[in-house]
Amino acid sequence: MAITTKGFSAVCSVRLILAIYLIFMVTSQNFNRVAKALGWHMHYGDLPMSLLAIIGLSLMAMVGLSEAFRGAFESVKTVQFDAARSLGMTNLQTIRRVLIPQAFPVALPMIINMLINLIKGTAIASLISVVEIFSTATQAASPNYKYFEAYIAAAIIYWLMTIVIERAAVLLEGRMDKKTRRA
Repeated sequence: MAITTKGFSAVCSVRLILAIYLIFMVTSQNFNRVAKALGWHMHYGDLPMSLLAIIGLSLMAMVGLSEAFRGAFESVKTVQFDAARSLGMTNLQTIRRVLIPQAFPVALPMIINMLINLIKGTAIASLISVVEIFSTATQAASPNYKYFEAYIAAAIIYWLMTIVIERAAVLLEGRMDKKTRRA
């Protein structure tokens, strides 16, 4: 059974919601106790909620990126490592000169997809009172009840950001293809 892109996106959103809520709940219940034990003069109320959202988004990015690089590293054939050893390369040289140049082009589309998903995932951060594009649109629309226009504006902002990332990725892939063909 194949997983569709729509299904994958929904699973990532649910995981992101759970990660952000888990960080929020654990921090809200334990931060004061931990801060006091460490001698910090800080309370949970002093902690910016955007920091918790950044931690949650970073954790989800690490999971996605580790999976992307795992797949990319597995795409490099073991013969490449044997060839590097036969040339007398150390493990670090093999990683830097053989593994990364061959794995990065494979991982790049997954990295770009993860970045776009993180941008879309920032809207979920509004669940813990973080003001971001979507919640700013909601706040701007509340005095005059023009939610439709505000949400269209927010959608255009998200759309433009993803287009810029996509174009940059196409340019980067094109440069990497030229280098690969030259080699």
